[in-house]
Order: sequence, then C-alpha cells, then structure tokens
Amino acid sequence: MKRFSSALAVAAAGSFLVSGVAFADNNTNHSGKFGIKGSAMDTATGGTMGALGFAYGLSSSMVLTGNFGFGSSSNKATAGGVETNTHSSDMGIGLEFDYKIVKGADACTYLNVGFDYASSNNGVDTDGTDAGVKNSDLGFGVGLKGEWSPVKKLSFTTGVGIGFSPNGKNDQVGTAYPNDVTGVEYSGMDIGIDADVLGNAAVTYWF
Repeated sequence: MKRFSSALAVAAAGSFLVSGVAFADNNTNHSGKFGIKGSAMDTATGGTMGALGFAYGLSSSMVLTGNFGFGSSSNKATAGGVETNTHSSDMGIGLEFDYKIVKGADACTYLNVGFDYASSNNGVDTDGTDAGVKNSDLGFGVGLKGEWSPVKKLSFTTGVGIGFSPNGKNDQVGTAYPNDVTGVEYSGMDIGIDADVLGNAAVTYWF
C-alpha cells in the first residue's frame, strides 16, 4: 500500500520563519507566476520515485501545485526456447492547494490540502501470456509547508503533515489479471503522519 502525503507538508525549518518575521511579501509573493518544481523523492507519488511538478501563484496568499512521477523496469530471460519478461511500473500524480498563513520577506508558512492518485503494475509475460497484479490508490491529506525564497526566482520547501487513504481491494492486494477470482471484499482506512523533512523537500524555479 502506498503512502500518500503530497498534501502533508508542514513548516519544517523554524529558521525559515524567524528570518522573515516582517509581514511583507517580497520573494515569497508568487502571484501570477508559474514555477517548475523538482523533488528527489516526493511523497505525492508514494515516496518511491523522483517527481516533477508545477506551481502557480493564484494570488499573493495562495499557490496551486501539482506533481507527476513515473518509474518502470523490464527484464527479459530466455531458457529452453521460452521467453520470460518480468515487468513493473509505478505512476503517481498529486494536486495541492497552499494557503499562506505566515508571511515574510524571504520565508513563509502555508496551510495546505492535497489529493493524490497512484497506480502500479507488476507482472510476468511468459511466451506471450501476461499475468500479474495491478494496484491503484487515492489519498488526501492536510498539513503545513515551510518555504524559503533566497531570491525572487528560486524557492525551497519542505514539511510534514497527516494523510488519509481509504482501503479497498485494489489498494491492499490489487487486482490479478488476466483473471481475478479471489471474490474477497476489503475496506478500512490508512492514516499516517509524515515527518520526512528530506523526502518532502523540493526546489521550485519561478518564471
């Protein structure tokens, strides 16, 4: 089961806030600006792959951000004239709304809410017959995010928060293919606190 926390960001660096106690927008005013965001291990995509994303300043107090991550692998083996291809893929997307609650010249804090979707496919193709398991999951979360903008076109963010992910059959055990005959129903909820400051770190370049 993947952990979702794109929405889970809290202001992790107190120094960010201390350095910008003057309540005046300067480098942290992204109103009408578009940004490209990159992270080494963004939890919006389950924390398993690098992610690229965007950010757009809806106003001086609100920013919309999105993430996309993708990873795949494939291994082929041939023995006795039989070809076997083992494959796996993961994909995740996230959307987040950030509302500024503490304003500073070079640093600020956001209250945010976000939604994430992720899917995976793991299977084995043996001599043209493909079989495996597919998973998908939808999650949402809330938290706080700290931002430090040393210059107008560059900002660094990180944080922690709490995420929720309803459970169903696809979330816990996946759906087998080509034929799914388990006939089992699943339910429940995953709730998790994410305090991975490094994993949630991202850098954004603003245009």
